[in-house]
Amino acid sequence: TVWAIVGHTAERFWLGTAAGPWLFDAKLEKATRISSFKPLSNQLALLERSVVYTVCQLSDGRVAFGTDRGVYVLMKDSIFLINASEGLASEKVRVLTEDSNGALWIGTMKGVFRSKDGQLLGYSAKHALPLVPVTGMEFDEKGNLLCSMYEHGVMKLDPMNLEKKPALFGSDEGLFSRKVLF
Repeated sequence: TVWAIVGHTAERFWLGTAAGPWLFDAKLEKATRISSFKPLSNQLALLERSVVYTVCQLSDGRVAFGTDRGVYVLMKDSIFLINASEGLASEKVRVLTEDSNGALWIGTMKGVFRSKDGQLLGYSAKHALPLVPVTGMEFDEKGNLLCSMYEHGVMKLDPMNLEKKPALFGSDEGLFSRKVLF
């Protein structure tokens, strides 16, 4: 099962699959595992045995993989994992996106998290956010983060002003249902 596809270059695409990440070369029409071009480490071996739900090509060249074990971030010569021991409320990561400042936003089965410069911040009840599955994330032109949240509709969060209560949009605002899956 292929869960995600993200452009890496004009002819190469990252695939997030039930059998880990693959790199697909459209010109050669061939997919390869990461271990075929990177030395296999313990973390890389775990990544290859993970379900990859989402892939995010970061502006600095790193690639982030949202998996059933957390977020693996692949750099040129290394890989690191963001998981429950770093503060994720759920290791099942459904969506990733990057903001204009290079922060990685992580949508899990239990809420929204932000990772920047090795610091992980969870947005929770103290920020008036429900701890529910986040199924999609995108930034609008003003820098607000829009999140689709299962059984809660769409939430709009101002990342620059966390004291401001996020707006929730559901059936009262014209959505057919508050159940947003993807």
